[in-house]
Amino acid sequence: MEETKKRFFELISDSRNDDEAIFETFLTHLRVKEAKAEAERLPLGAKANRSWTTLTRRRAYVVLALVLSVATSMLIVPDVWSMTWSSVTESDCLVDTNVFVMELSRPIFDCAICRNVREVPAVTELTKEQFLERYAYTDIPVLVKNATANWTAMSTFSFQYFRDLYLEAAERQRNDIRVYNEMKTKQADGDEADLQLIDEAVIEDQEGAGLACQFFPYKTEFDNLLEAFNMSEDRAAYKDGEKPWYFGWSNCHDEIQTELRRHYERPYFLPSDSETSCIDWIFMGGRGRGAPMHLDSVTRPSWQAQISGRKTWDLDPPPECLSECHSMSVTVEQGDIFVINTNVWYHGTFVHPGAISICIGSEYD
Repeated sequence: MEETKKRFFELISDSRNDDEAIFETFLTHLRVKEAKAEAERLPLGAKANRSWTTLTRRRAYVVLALVLSVATSMLIVPDVWSMTWSSVTESDCLVDTNVFVMELSRPIFDCAICRNVREVPAVTELTKEQFLERYAYTDIPVLVKNATANWTAMSTFSFQYFRDLYLEAAERQRNDIRVYNEMKTKQADGDEADLQLIDEAVIEDQEGAGLACQFFPYKTEFDNLLEAFNMSEDRAAYKDGEKPWYFGWSNCHDEIQTELRRHYERPYFLPSDSETSCIDWIFMGGRGRGAPMHLDSVTRPSWQAQISGRKTWDLDPPPECLSECHSMSVTVEQGDIFVINTNVWYHGTFVHPGAISICIGSEYD
């Protein structure tokens, strides 16, 4: 009980925790203690039986969730009964994913990945061999200090830089679409193959009009990246009385990718034969809660470089490992690179007062 009271008062005294965060973290702390106490009371055979029962129940929930998702789709989507086999096979997803389905359908993790990890290791120098042996594929997160010394991104990237870059690209795309439409009008009776090429060009530019593969508005009202970059100057500067903001996106625009990568390079500690994803991930925002606690569903582990500002990551192990593993926090300073498998560790972020936090990163294999 004394340990629980101590943890509760620590949370209250930490000014960056809002009421919701305090409540959720405190509940998690209590659940961990209850799970540990229950595990100590159970004999070995009962523990094994409970683990098997939990796994079986979880699989049953997955099946039930998928059945309900399909059934719901059939009831609420008018054209679902008229779907042809080709339309099913050509679709990316038969059932839309959501947090509920993702959580129930994710794999059960081996708690060995976090059992002996009590804090995020921080290193100032890291060779390729050390990174490969200790961190690259072990799912142990690591903070590499002062890892962006030669990057011009440190003096180039800012809200204004990204805003100008993306708004100019959007204007070029709008002009291209106007040109394509004019060409199509002039060639209304022209060669069918030429018209098809024009249609394909229009579709390609329209699909890229948002200029982001994925956009994460978090608690803002923005529907897309261009809306975010059109916020007022006062709000962008976090002037008093303005609404806070934090958002992220992945970049798939070839020209912008080329421009961005002029200013940063592969982290020096990645193995020589490791391939970095062609997609950049950027997260940006001011003081306060950034991303809520969540688990990703991406292909590979990733790294994030802190270009400006200061951000704390809160990490939780998977729920099935709460009785064996530990929650952790790590603060990433400007110039640091944080490496983490976001498919394994639940994570949320908090931006400290001061400069706007800007991070850029990518996945690696």
